[in-house]
Amino acid sequence: MNVSTTRLFAGLALIAALGLAPHERADAQASAPNRAADEAAVKAVIQAFLDTREKNDTAGLGALLTPDVDQQQTSGVMRSGRDAVISGSLSTQRETGGTRTISVDTVRFVSADVAIADGRYDSLGRADGTDQHMLTSMVLRREPSGWKIAAIRNMLPPPAATR
Repeated sequence: MNVSTTRLFAGLALIAALGLAPHERADAQASAPNRAADEAAVKAVIQAFLDTREKNDTAGLGALLTPDVDQQQTSGVMRSGRDAVISGSLSTQRETGGTRTISVDTVRFVSADVAIADGRYDSLGRADGTDQHMLTSMVLRREPSGWKIAAIRNMLPPPAATR
C-alpha cells in the first residue's frame, strides 16, 4: 500500500470514528475560530514532543499525550497507551541516538477539536552511522489543557520518494 493510500485510509477511519459527514467536516473547517493559532499550537506540541524526547523527560512527554495515545512505528510495531509510547519512544531515543526533526507540511482540522498533521520525519546522526528519512502523520485532540497527541503513524516513504 502506498503512502497516499495509507493516509486516505487513516483519514477515512478517523472520519468514521468521529462520525463526521463531508458537509460537517467543511463546516468544522470554516467555523473553527482562530485557526492560525490552533495550527501554531499543534506544531508547537509536535516540536515539544521531539524536545522532551531528546531530553529524556518522561513527565514532559506524558503531558503531551492523551491517555489512549498509540504509535505505529515504521517496523509496523504498535505501541498502545501513554506509558507504552513514553517508554518506547525514550528507549528508541537512547538506543539509536541522533537528532530528530519533523517538518510539518500540512495541518488539517477534521473538527474544531481534532487535527491531522502530516510531515517529514528525519532522524540524523544515528548511533549506527545512518540517517533515516520517514513520513509521519499525527492526530491531535484539543483537551481542556490544550492540544495533545492522540495517534502517531510513522512510515517509510516509497523508494521513488526518498531524498
